[in-house]
Amino acid sequence: MDKKELEKNFNFALKAQKEGKNLEAIKFFEKIIKVEPNHFQTNFFLGSLYAQNVNFKYAIKFLSKAQSLNPKIPDVHNNLGRIYLRLGQLDKATISLNRAIEIKPNFAAAFCNLGLVNNKLGKIEEAINCYKKSIGINSKDGVSYFNLGNLYRENNDIINAEKFYLLSIKANPKFFDPYINLLNLYERTNKRDKLIEIIKSAESIFKNNITLKLVKGKDLFNLKKFREAIELLENFNFGKSEIIKEQVRIFIIAKSHDQIGEFEKAFKYFEKANEISLNINNKFFNKKKTLKMIEKRTNFFKNNKLKNWKQFNSKSKENSPIFLIGFPRSGTTLLDTILRSHPLIEVIEEKPIIENWIKEIQKEVDSDLKYLHNINENSAQKFRKMYFDLRNKNIKKNNVKKIYIDKMPLNIIYAGEILRIFPDAKFIMALRHPCDCVLSSFMQSFKMNDAMSNFLNLEDSAYFYDSVMKIWQLYMSTFSINQYTVKYEDVVTNFEKSINNILDFLEVEWSKNMLEFYKTAQLDRMINTPSYDQVNKPIYKKSIDKWKNYKDQMQNVLPILNRWMEKYNYS
Repeated sequence: MDKKELEKNFNFALKAQKEGKNLEAIKFFEKIIKVEPNHFQTNFFLGSLYAQNVNFKYAIKFLSKAQSLNPKIPDVHNNLGRIYLRLGQLDKATISLNRAIEIKPNFAAAFCNLGLVNNKLGKIEEAINCYKKSIGINSKDGVSYFNLGNLYRENNDIINAEKFYLLSIKANPKFFDPYINLLNLYERTNKRDKLIEIIKSAESIFKNNITLKLVKGKDLFNLKKFREAIELLENFNFGKSEIIKEQVRIFIIAKSHDQIGEFEKAFKYFEKANEISLNINNKFFNKKKTLKMIEKRTNFFKNNKLKNWKQFNSKSKENSPIFLIGFPRSGTTLLDTILRSHPLIEVIEEKPIIENWIKEIQKEVDSDLKYLHNINENSAQKFRKMYFDLRNKNIKKNNVKKIYIDKMPLNIIYAGEILRIFPDAKFIMALRHPCDCVLSSFMQSFKMNDAMSNFLNLEDSAYFYDSVMKIWQLYMSTFSINQYTVKYEDVVTNFEKSINNILDFLEVEWSKNMLEFYKTAQLDRMINTPSYDQVNKPIYKKSIDKWKNYKDQMQNVLPILNRWMEKYNYS
């Protein structure tokens, strides 16, 4: 290819790229690279285009080649850093982005991307500083404001999250993402007036936007205008590129049919929404992983006698930890909201403290449960300190007068390990009718992970329930557990007595604040569970025995759940 032909193909490629015809652009660039493999610009553009098309293997190949041809171009390092960030290779991302900034100290985009990396690494202050440097360089780019808003939202700082979403919109009114995240924030913090105001503002810029229609549908559902929600949401759908939004649309339709008593229609929509979730997440999560983890612990604790284990002093410098556990949808978020309304109780809501604690321990014991046999006083103290260090990172200001409750329902799986290190730990065990638990789990749009992927059909949900309750019974028969079991139904039908019993267990006096616990949920706080739209209201009884509306659909799972209904005296 002579110089003229090369230039012609290069211009064709640039034109196609500008018009958004990425595949066509790639073809022209590939022609050039076959005969001119060391053409810097072609390697750079090819790598960038492959990155846009999520072909990271080729993106890295061509960008790395461009980097070797000219290592002093900051955009190459920045683009590589973004790819490594997407791949979760955070060390490589950090190196590439720092190199980009070293070459170009006023590179706003690189600072913004480095902020994302630091946030993922848990380096919150470093992330904030990077975003602020990016804003200082380019105050008209809404992305860094937006990322700062996301960071504050993730850390439950609602005031700053709102502030930076609004600044993002002000910097770039045509940047759509901050509108959606701000609307989500207002919905979850019950600020409907602000929600409507932002919807109107967004609609004036983004005409006939169906994502805004989705938000309106959610608002109609929250206002209990269920038929209006169905009518609005059934008149459009999202394509494959926005399949997650399509799943949300179908879930709201399902919940709306459920609320007006059209249970057969509701169930079909729930099935459809879960089928979408399965298709999206099947490659990323494995439902059997959590079941195998339970099986491993079941076999270990069933075949080991505690009386032969080495004993040690169970006292700790800090108060014994308290855990709020239970099967998902058993009322743990309701209990969380009630208990946190007490001035002397703080609930740490669904942070992977125990999961991370066990990972830290496993680094020292080769992931083998046999280490529990031989724990001595020194190792016990070390592991206790590990837990409290991790827990205290999730407490804004430690107060010796306060009781801290670590709430994560499925910590129930790890109770054996917890009890070995903390024999005097306290557990509040939330219980609900097994059928209501299983059905409600099936009917929720959980943030997906290995455990939650068991809720995409009723059979898996019921089997998961059976496995979790079996291991809890094993722990109950193996250890002397300082625990109090509270039934969701008792909380709903006999509130003061049930909550007083929990407070007695915690050795805390009654507080009148608890009578209006739902006002706690209406403060500037994000509730990060599917129950966020339920715990901001006074107690209601509609969820008791809800499963009976779906008795026909549940026939296949009743044999699995009958033993637990009998065990816990449910009809």
